[in-house]
Amino acid sequence: MQRASQEPGQVRSPWGVTWGHNVGCVINEIVKTPANRIEFANAPRVVPLCGDPFDVVPTSLSSSVLAEQLDVFLNKGPGREMLSLRNVPAYIPESSKINFTRSEIAGLKKFVLRCKAYQKIFGVDRLQVGTRTKRTYSGIPLADQLDGILTSVSSDERIFSYGPVTMIPMTGSENEWLNKYAFDIGGVCLARSSSGGKNDALLKRLGAQWTGITLEQLDACAERACRNDGKGSPPGVVVVAIGAQKARSVAECLRRGLINHLICSADLAGQLEKLFPTPTA
Repeated sequence: MQRASQEPGQVRSPWGVTWGHNVGCVINEIVKTPANRIEFANAPRVVPLCGDPFDVVPTSLSSSVLAEQLDVFLNKGPGREMLSLRNVPAYIPESSKINFTRSEIAGLKKFVLRCKAYQKIFGVDRLQVGTRTKRTYSGIPLADQLDGILTSVSSDERIFSYGPVTMIPMTGSENEWLNKYAFDIGGVCLARSSSGGKNDALLKRLGAQWTGITLEQLDACAERACRNDGKGSPPGVVVVAIGAQKARSVAECLRRGLINHLICSADLAGQLEKLFPTPTA
């Protein structure tokens, strides 16, 4: 039996979930566990941390679907309003590249910000629309309060394909650079240390179109867990990574202090031991 460390009646900070096969496999195993083996005095609310990629299946691995599954399990039923980002695109299209006018893009951003769940999770200032947006939620965004984030990283062999999935067209050289020097954690695209600091403008461009969790929010969650280390401390950023092909991406995150707990396969653990050898006496 596992018990939450919080006192009865104490409000727990939320947990967040991103998307993908690795995260989905872990949540699927968690919800198979008989509910009477896990007991929380006050279960945390679980919220999605990104919208859905354009025209991509399966949607069963989307952030909103996975967050709902885990929230219902931990809270033993849908006893409160569920927050969903199913109508939110993971990326806002680039107007100048794919036949969208600036006013159409602004309208799309306003549509996203009118989503009550998006406002509660990210606030109204997450997207720059240039006009005043009606507030339906005035509290601190939930993404700024996260005790835990369940997420994954991209494969070292990932082929970035921003065009069809995100409607952010890339030139051949831009895609080549991304495939060689970039990776992502929870959908946040970052440059590898081997990039030499080049193409920051490209990463900034991608970040401006991304509607999900930010690097700053990931970093803050990880830092809070380190600051409150000890019994009852928040889990922080929990990364699920299966396969040796994710070794370099995991290593980049470890060096940046973005991972508090790592759930990984044996072959990946072996690769990480090579990248981080135990010092000899």
